[in-house]
Amino acid sequence: MIRCLLFIPLLCLCLLGCLRANTEFTTEPSTQQPTPVTSPTKNEKGELINPTGWSLPELPKNRTFKASTVSSENSEVHILSSYSSMKLQRFTEPYNALGSSGWGRLHSVTEYLSSSRKPYCYRLAAETDWSNENERVGALMVVSISDNDGDGIFETLSGKAGCPVPDWVK
Repeated sequence: MIRCLLFIPLLCLCLLGCLRANTEFTTEPSTQQPTPVTSPTKNEKGELINPTGWSLPELPKNRTFKASTVSSENSEVHILSSYSSMKLQRFTEPYNALGSSGWGRLHSVTEYLSSSRKPYCYRLAAETDWSNENERVGALMVVSISDNDGDGIFETLSGKAGCPVPDWVK
């Protein structure tokens, strides 16, 4: 019985340590609302570049960020990420730019930050918009919008699901 009583405080300390592993803070997405360009250019990787930046969805104010380490070109980089469910909020600009006009009801957004808490990429998952009803259709299309040079302008739109770590974050 005494052993069990000694075990309970130890278990509480372990749980407290696990809860502190999630870093909680609030960050505001870029308030800059870029002017969409009518004809973005394509780079050698097939990504669409809008020099004035792509619009970003409005994210919840309080988000929980998780610290993690990713491997990038023979080095490890410490980053923060936050996943937000978007309840099928309409956001069509990146999907229309990629020629996928039937998509654009945001399912979720994952925000990636450098260890200094500066956003460098947003991963957007959207459902099809085949119906105007607020029902789930199951299929998801994932794109990423990133700031490749650290200037705070999210100029790169990729139809690929990943968010590679740019050189300025490393």
